[in-house]
Amino acid sequence: MGQRPGRRERAIGVSMLTVLGAGLWLLPHSACAGTLGDGTTAFPRSPIVEERAVAEGFGVRDLAIQLAEYSASQFQKSDIERGGTKAADERELPYFEQAISLENARGWNRLLDLSVKWTGAYPNEGAPWFFLGLAYENLAEYDKAIDAYRAAIQRRQDFSKAWCNLGTCYAYLGRYSDALNAFQTAVQQKDDFGRAWSDLGGTYVQLGRYSEAVTALEKATQLRPDLPEAWGNLGSAYAELKNYDKAISATKEALRLKPDYGEAWCNLAILYKETGRKNEMAKACQKVREIDPKLEKDLSSKLATP
Repeated sequence: MGQRPGRRERAIGVSMLTVLGAGLWLLPHSACAGTLGDGTTAFPRSPIVEERAVAEGFGVRDLAIQLAEYSASQFQKSDIERGGTKAADERELPYFEQAISLENARGWNRLLDLSVKWTGAYPNEGAPWFFLGLAYENLAEYDKAIDAYRAAIQRRQDFSKAWCNLGTCYAYLGRYSDALNAFQTAVQQKDDFGRAWSDLGGTYVQLGRYSEAVTALEKATQLRPDLPEAWGNLGSAYAELKNYDKAISATKEALRLKPDYGEAWCNLAILYKETGRKNEMAKACQKVREIDPKLEKDLSSKLATP
């Protein structure tokens, strides 16, 4: 499912990738949904799930919308919580501005400090708890991030981006059943949430539910054709179902989007071996060698296995 030590690249960050029955790597999950927007496999530094997330109504209605042009988090009107007086919205606006700035700068420790103050000043709002979870998640404190995201959801049940990030944290901890429930809730609430569909598909792959994974990942690639992790995991799911032509096609699309995607090159090499295409396999192995010699060593071991 995606990349990330800093978070947005979360899906590919972790090198302890899961290896599936067909010998393929399960690609990382997408990056977590940041400031309340829509963000992306099957999971390594940090596993599964790139969109961000505020929710409909942090309390900063129209004023918050003015932040959209400054935020990579894609603030939208539907992402700002309802409720609160205009005066309260204006008082809370500085927190939003600082939080978005720190998120974009990946200033996670400072975002943590700000969010702690924010939750103290506005304990009944969902936004400060969401940003608190975002900070903890990017500091790899997943248990604390889970508590914060759940606090955001308690204050607003239809907070799809918080549900999606919650699922990612569960996935990082190997709690795939909990992750599945969170991602399912996210897509039920927001059917066009591409990153959540991608991470849901990656979770299905982790659980060995390959047909369901294909359905979710095909939906993800329709909604977010720019997510390489979704394509890569779709290839893994097809491979587990022995549909090698579609597996190769999906994996190639992942590589078109991300040419240095080492794990996807590994998968392509294995798929070429399975289909007897030795010349193409050799070329894929060469690409892995150029990108990551450590990964190439693991691949060589797998290719040598009958």
